[in-house]
Amino acid sequence: MQGTVNNKIVFAITKSNWGGAQRYVHDLATHLKGKYEVVVVSGTPGPLTEKLAEYNIQTKVIPELSRDINIFKEFIVFYKLWKFLRNEKPKILHVNSSKIGGMGALAGRLSGTQRIIFTAHGWAHKEERSVASRRAIFFLHYLTVLLSHKTIAVSDEVKDQMKYPLVYKKIAVVHNGIKKEKLLSKDEARHSLLEGQPVPGPNTLWLGTIAELHNNKGLSYAITSLKNLPEHVSFFIIGDGEKKESLEKLAEKEGVHNRIFFLGYKENAKSFLKAFDIFILPSVKEGFPYAILEAGIAELPVIATNVGGVHEVIQDLKTGLLVQPRRPEEIAQAVEFYLTNTDKKEVLQKALTSLVQKEFSVEKMLEKTLKIYKS
Repeated sequence: MQGTVNNKIVFAITKSNWGGAQRYVHDLATHLKGKYEVVVVSGTPGPLTEKLAEYNIQTKVIPELSRDINIFKEFIVFYKLWKFLRNEKPKILHVNSSKIGGMGALAGRLSGTQRIIFTAHGWAHKEERSVASRRAIFFLHYLTVLLSHKTIAVSDEVKDQMKYPLVYKKIAVVHNGIKKEKLLSKDEARHSLLEGQPVPGPNTLWLGTIAELHNNKGLSYAITSLKNLPEHVSFFIIGDGEKKESLEKLAEKEGVHNRIFFLGYKENAKSFLKAFDIFILPSVKEGFPYAILEAGIAELPVIATNVGGVHEVIQDLKTGLLVQPRRPEEIAQAVEFYLTNTDKKEVLQKALTSLVQKEFSVEKMLEKTLKIYKS
């Protein structure tokens, strides 16, 4: 009797909130559902598991799995994941994020998983931490790449940050990709976003971003930049997170609180992009952000910090404006440039839209990822 073909893929990710890594897992899982039996493992339930349920994709929650380090819980997570993989016997295990990466790759090896893939959305050892912490995290990253059969880096920059013996040749670059979707018009988006909010003046220029309120996103520098900009320029932030209170206090301290709008988490946030006049990405750390691809599809002019793989999309004075991280004065200068060079602004935003549509489609991302699965 001929055995059944093993065509199961398990995606594993630490958090089930809605950020770039979760978007990546969602896009792969939903597009590969017809080719594979898909299961997604994560920590506590959240927007990711809710969105996957809409596609009838199986999810498994390991409650002990979180970003916080707890040795006792790590053993529990490892055991549960190993047991799950041993029982499910997937053909492919695709791990995402630093935390689940190392444990997942080791559990995959010990459970006999045929193919283990790790996607590096960025490297946590590049963040601002103590020397001891960075070294420990680097060792975990190195071990994860070593244990995985192949590692996907979401940008050339992310790959080059792991240029070390035994691991560099195991890393392949696959940029994130998106598909064109229907967006709300400017008026529709603004009306919807401002429900329950103070109404800005009719001549307000909308600087906007979509971001988790986290230190890596550099939102404090964008807030500070408003001090150096005309009064009619305001900053609109779609997203929620742990740093909301401290960012609100900063806005008060800088005297710009009446020009900052915290709009909270929005389902399908990208549909509101046309509300903005200028999209800004002030991050201090990135891998390859979906946000600038979405801004390109929305035909917005972009100001972004030159971190991670951002420069692989935003080429200064060609497809947008690049500024250095942690430089609020450069953000203000870039905004002023767009205000006084409207013709150039239109050229840059059209060039970005063309580049994103041509080079960063979800179809290209899927094609390259499938080759890695099968190689």
